[in-house]
Amino acid sequence: NVTIMNHMFNYATAFKQDLSRRNVAKVASFANFLAGDTLPTEDYDLLLMRWSRRALKPGLTFHGGSSKYSLGLPTERRQYIKDTFIWTITDGGTSGLWYVGDPTVVTVR
Repeated sequence: NVTIMNHMFNYATAFKQDLSRRNVAKVASFANFLAGDTLPTEDYDLLLMRWSRRALKPGLTFHGGSSKYSLGLPTERRQYIKDTFIWTITDGGTSGLWYVGDPTVVTVR
């Protein structure tokens, strides 16, 4: 039921958890959500892939800190969020490595 997640994990450098299963469909603001932080690439990949399958609010600005995403499916799902939901996403860019995870783990429940 959270709608504002501004600065939620801002500079939370010790926070390294999977946020991909959080239902963020009601969130209306992600300003500086992970600013000053970096999620492990595996966790950021899952966040992008799982969140892209949710009904997200359009027109949001999402700050992923310095988190990097893999090439392949995570890159495609990040672009899908940008194109479909008109999100502005700031993050650390691509890791330059290909996603090698199991795409079936991306199911949203």
